[in-house]
Amino acid sequence: FFFQAEDGIRDVERSRGLGDVYKRQLRREYTGEWVNDKKEGKGAFFYQAGDRYDGYWVKDLPQGEGRMIYANGDIYEGQWHEGKRNGYGAMTKRNGDHYEGQWVNDKREGQGSYYFREKAKMFVGEWVNDTPKAGVYTQVEDEELLAKIPKKKYLTDPYFQPDLPTLYVKDPGAVLEEAMENVKKSRASYRAQHIPIEAMFTGTELTELQNAFEEASQGNPIVDLLSLKSLLEGMEIYTSDQD
Repeated sequence: FFFQAEDGIRDVERSRGLGDVYKRQLRREYTGEWVNDKKEGKGAFFYQAGDRYDGYWVKDLPQGEGRMIYANGDIYEGQWHEGKRNGYGAMTKRNGDHYEGQWVNDKREGQGSYYFREKAKMFVGEWVNDTPKAGVYTQVEDEELLAKIPKKKYLTDPYFQPDLPTLYVKDPGAVLEEAMENVKKSRASYRAQHIPIEAMFTGTELTELQNAFEEASQGNPIVDLLSLKSLLEGMEIYTSDQD
């Protein structure tokens, strides 16, 4: 491949500034900003499989805000961390399905909503490892949309609902809340390992955490478990023995 500089510099060892990279077959691969011979800043990358990423880069990886247009027609637009979908983002699939919510380690994880276009239904709730886990599944009340959904040609005979006893959940709100809290607790450790620390704490909280760590570590690069637990409790962050 070769590097074509538009507003940048190419020396013997590294490139920086703004430029394009082309393969020998004259297929554009990357156009954007460079630092120390790595994609850094804003740029667009054209993958061999046909995917295209437009957004921000850090050390040769998508980082921050960006959009991926996949070769199959799906589009993701949102946050990235170290080359993976991580944070808040929206995925619009070629078939019209749409997800909007949290991503962790390149998968749907946490609070999110998913619209099923073919069924005109919506799920809102907690996701675990790309799968809906606890939430509310409802019919989308849109007559114009429902009219566009193709009707199946089979099972066209009229359906008569048999008499069935009505069942009620005593306190559906409490049941749902408990189920979602259980999911959050069971996934807390995994999410803490893969969510960037900047996304979990505010700037003020990070400063307080840094100051508390320095005080507890007394110049050492690590602190013992009891000191760490005391440090977190001082910030009203409570952990279990399992964590």
